[in-house]
Amino acid sequence: MSRKLVFLLAFVLTGCPGRPATEAEQEDLAHYLTGLEHIREGRFGDATVSLKASLEANPERTEAHHALGDAYIGVQRPKQAESCFRRAIELEPEKYLSHMGLGHALRLQGRFDEALISYRKAARLMPESPAPHLFKAEAHEQLGDEAAAADFFAKAARLTPPEEAARPLIRSAKASAAAGDHSEAAQSFEKGLELTPDDTDAWFGLAEARVRMEDLAAAAKAYEAVTRVHPDDVVATILLGTVYSRLGNEASAREAYERALKIEPKSPRAWEGLARLELEAGRSKAAVEAAEQALAGLGGDDPYTIRAVTELLADVGDARRSSELYRLLLGENDEDPSLWLGLARQLEALGETAEVGDICRRLGDEELPPKDREWCGNRLDRDR
Repeated sequence: MSRKLVFLLAFVLTGCPGRPATEAEQEDLAHYLTGLEHIREGRFGDATVSLKASLEANPERTEAHHALGDAYIGVQRPKQAESCFRRAIELEPEKYLSHMGLGHALRLQGRFDEALISYRKAARLMPESPAPHLFKAEAHEQLGDEAAAADFFAKAARLTPPEEAARPLIRSAKASAAAGDHSEAAQSFEKGLELTPDDTDAWFGLAEARVRMEDLAAAAKAYEAVTRVHPDDVVATILLGTVYSRLGNEASAREAYERALKIEPKSPRAWEGLARLELEAGRSKAAVEAAEQALAGLGGDDPYTIRAVTELLADVGDARRSSELYRLLLGENDEDPSLWLGLARQLEALGETAEVGDICRRLGDEELPPKDREWCGNRLDRDR
């Protein structure tokens, strides 16, 4: 060991550079420093060996207990980590990082309420740090309390340097959206996007929040922002077309769907969107042709689009094809009463009244909307 290191060890251990560290003290600190090095290298198993050796020599070293807790977290042994962090806190009750570590160990065991207590203590010890609030937010998410999570993500953002605040702001926005507070979500997404204007995920979140708020013009602007950053994003382009369609802007909706088809020529959702535009414009033949293109591109693995095309074909009067598709959907989910009703309506158009009666009897105990219950009741009365 070099004289320089001996001098350093003596100073750390004794606070007095005039007294060299004893051999036992040197060995203790060497194990401790080796353990820290293993943690930095991600060698957590090796770190536990070195840190245990350090604690055998000096059981009162707070930092070694804390570091051993970190190593146990690294090898996915949170119960042992909990014991280490608790011992570190016993030795040094005001140790911020040990309260944080204890919170992590408790979260990994699914003990989220207890973890929140540790994070609150850490926040009191270092009120200027955003970290405890971030982890409190995550614990609340795991408890299913999205509203509380959003509040703590927002608090973390306020404590974070402006250049780094985008991440907690956007996480706050997502938690607000999950809690159903779409207005708050939109505001947080917009604040985050001021800092990271190319964050596609945040633009998508903002657009969805604006759609939920029925602010379709703002939603369109958000989807447009995605397509400026990523011109080949077919999903954003299709959603832009859908929003334009809901705004009654047929020309822009058509342009968006056609642009999506240039990116992905067989996109079922783009074809379905075009089909709906054709139907609304009274061009039934063109609507059916576009719907068939949507079906051709499906591959049978997109129930949402299959259902949309099924309903569109029903709207244009193609009872035979739509009834076939309703049967296909029911093969995947025969517990959806709306699918059974859809099939029954198409079968009636085809004159297959016996099966219509069977379906209405099947739905007798289901909670149906009043109009659907009346429709079925009338068919059953007719059969009596």
